[in-house]
Amino acid sequence: AFVYSSPAVVDGVVYVGSVDNYVYALDAGSGELRWRYETGAFVYSSPAVVDGVVYVGSRDGYVYAVVPPTLAPTPTPAPTATATHTPIPAATATHTPAPTATATRRDDDHGNSRSEATAVDVGSTVDGNIEVVGDVDFFSIRAVSGQTYAIETQLRSLPDRAFTLQGPGIDIGPGSSIVGRRIVFGGRAGVYFISVRSSGIGTYRLTISAVE
Repeated sequence: AFVYSSPAVVDGVVYVGSVDNYVYALDAGSGELRWRYETGAFVYSSPAVVDGVVYVGSRDGYVYAVVPPTLAPTPTPAPTATATHTPIPAATATHTPAPTATATRRDDDHGNSRSEATAVDVGSTVDGNIEVVGDVDFFSIRAVSGQTYAIETQLRSLPDRAFTLQGPGIDIGPGSSIVGRRIVFGGRAGVYFISVRSSGIGTYRLTISAVE
């Protein structure tokens, strides 16, 4: 993946963003990967590190405060910290799989990244819950060629929402211009990813349907 972000070096660790949506932490001496964290889009900005917490902006319009695995609380680990994932390719074959950094969350109902997105069938309705400010819920839908689909979110106790839609030939970021609007997309086969965010906490309902 390409890197446009300038690295930040703190206490022997290099922090840098990449166009593959991840923020990486590398050992400054060996280059070994210590951990990585996936955002919702490309990371062009340069990270800033304060008291061990990594702050970085993403093209999805959000600023992330990433807590490294060594600082994350242990009583109730977030799903991304304990999820099983494929070992990350490295310069040598001796590295063990790197842990995934995580923002602190409790009782998350849907995944916080595309790799942990909840698969949704066409024609179904899914209930979601933004448990804490900064939480994000990811969903995926497998589309077929020539079919058009519609996404609609209905607020329940959630005060507002902004969502992204990324897939073959489409990349819609979060913002007020699409809040509350029914989004129609499709035509190309492949997997599409939808994320739901909010400035507050509460519940919502996501509906994905085929448009005749």
